[in-house]
Amino acid sequence: MKIIIIIFLLVNGSILMADNRPILSEKDGLLYEETSDLPFNGVHTIFYEDGSIKEKNSYINGKKEGERKTFHKNGMVFEDEMYADGKLEDVFRGYYDNGALWWEGTALNNNRHGAIKVLHATGEINYRGHYEFNLKVGLWEFFDLDGEIEKIECYEDNLIVDPTACNMSVSNK
Repeated sequence: MKIIIIIFLLVNGSILMADNRPILSEKDGLLYEETSDLPFNGVHTIFYEDGSIKEKNSYINGKKEGERKTFHKNGMVFEDEMYADGKLEDVFRGYYDNGALWWEGTALNNNRHGAIKVLHATGEINYRGHYEFNLKVGLWEFFDLDGEIEKIECYEDNLIVDPTACNMSVSNK
């Protein structure tokens, strides 16, 4: 009987704790607890309706700081990103719901900046290219499911331009 009471208290206690999560809101680009005038510090977790974790963010002084992760409904990581002073920085990755890498790129000052590669669900390269402050630039290569090049495009400031504007030497997979 004691075991049943202990289990009951643990289950009900965890339900009550889940209901005590702080209510957060955004004001002027910063995250605040509803009951405070101070910017939020800590981990903010967002849940799916079934109670599984949808997203986890760390905040310092109301801004995203450190790792941000989002999750598929099956619990596998969907996105993994790093933030500094509220801005996306460094390597960011996305994953299929089986855990396989979907995309990988780099960011600078909240912009896609640098190389990006996107993979088919099979693991073969889908496409790759380069961004400069969120704009596609240079040579972009697109591949079929067998890893063969389907097309090549050349970009300047997010616009497709004449291929002669890019060095059209195709890199190895």
